[in-house]
Amino acid sequence: MSHEELWQQLARLDRQKTSQRAKCHYLPDPERYVIKLLNTEYVVNLSAQQIFSAQASSQPAEFLEQLCLLAYLINAKDLPLAGKLVSAESLQGGAFFFRGPHALPTRKLEETFGDKPDLLYEAGARLNAKRRDFGDASVQFLVLPQIPLVFVIWAGD
Repeated sequence: MSHEELWQQLARLDRQKTSQRAKCHYLPDPERYVIKLLNTEYVVNLSAQQIFSAQASSQPAEFLEQLCLLAYLINAKDLPLAGKLVSAESLQGGAFFFRGPHALPTRKLEETFGDKPDLLYEAGARLNAKRRDFGDASVQFLVLPQIPLVFVIWAGD
């Protein structure tokens, strides 16, 4: 599915309901959503079909950031978080998707934090992460307003 198709899907949705479901702001003139991805605020301009960082409005968002934001705005559900941890592989299609070139980069995390799990807290602070009580060190941060992500580190032997 191309970005163009995603823009068309988003344009057909009710603006107020979309902003409520996605927990973001809708502003009418020009029509746009303002939404956070990690710690960066983005503007999704519907009339111009452009996405850019609110801090650097002349710089368009990267391809994957745009794809992520459009898909999120289209598919977000207005549901409370379940409070349950799930692995990437247990998500619908995750067992197929998260392998080969799409495998999660756990080796880098192991190399960086495996001997010093407390460093995860320092790194997490940059993303406004909350400490969690899993493993030897764990943090939770919001990737998008309704999508929390938890990193859990167990110290290497």
